[in-house]
Amino acid sequence: MTDTSQPNTRAARPTRVNLLWIGLPLTVLAIAIAWLLSSDPLSSFRNGAPPVENITFERTILGTDGIRVLVRAGGSEPMTIAQVQVDDAYWQFTQDPPGPIARGSTAWINLPYPWVLGEAHAINVVTSTGTTFGHEIAVAVPTPTRDSLSLVAQAVLGAFVGILPVAIGLMFYPALRGVGRSGMDFLLSLTVGLLAFLFVDALEDAFELASEAAALFQG
Repeated sequence: MTDTSQPNTRAARPTRVNLLWIGLPLTVLAIAIAWLLSSDPLSSFRNGAPPVENITFERTILGTDGIRVLVRAGGSEPMTIAQVQVDDAYWQFTQDPPGPIARGSTAWINLPYPWVLGEAHAINVVTSTGTTFGHEIAVAVPTPTRDSLSLVAQAVLGAFVGILPVAIGLMFYPALRGVGRSGMDFLLSLTVGLLAFLFVDALEDAFELASEAAALFQG
């Protein structure tokens, strides 16, 4: 009769040691996070200067009731919108949600302004510290609304772009069976080149859109 208690004990010891080495850094990390949240380690770097403010205009809606703009705050502290100018004239506005806009948060600014079709309009947002942020509407046109007609038009356009090319490509299948190996290699090379072009074009568009995003999201 053999005694297997010693091998089991020896196997259990490395497991406990591994758990200890896993739990120790997690405990130190938890203590560091708790200290960071409970204290303010950056307070010594503050010199009383006004907070850095930044506003990004993300969306503009023109309707029968006026102009609506969606702004995102990217400053170091919550921002308060004090006044709004439209075409160099102060205009009454409502904010949704009201109050200071926290860093990274958005708010709608509603302006009952009688905009003119085809004209350019300039919007200036003035914060409580006196900082101004401008937004230009190059050509004022009504923002399309969501209705059954627009949904049908978008569905037709999606079918034309996504379904029709695939159907046309499948119609070439009987002819492709007789092109031979060299012809098939040429067509595959052409397809790879087209996909590479689309990748580069999409990458350029992505960089362009990223440059227009809020500074908060640009790293």
